[in-house]
Amino acid sequence: MINWFLKLFGTPNIETFYEKDTQMLNFVLPAISNMLIEFIKDEATDFAKETLEKHVKQLPPDVAKAIDDAIDGDSSHDHKSLIDMASKI
Repeated sequence: MINWFLKLFGTPNIETFYEKDTQMLNFVLPAISNMLIEFIKDEATDFAKETLEKHVKQLPPDVAKAIDDAIDGDSSHDHKSLIDMASKI
């Protein structure tokens, strides 16, 4: 993606970059930052789901059922269980 931006906007002249190209910098840096944040969010979400699934499996069956029943009974969303809810994050 960074290469795509460089091809689109060209490689900046470092000596004049901060003087002339601040508007382009203000455009490109947030886009690159958002891309990096999305990579991190995906990894964090996957880790959270895996950790949650591991711990839910360790709960006593009646506790897990009570949590899932409470989630299923909540009409403000369409999730049926805690794992279902976590898989749609």
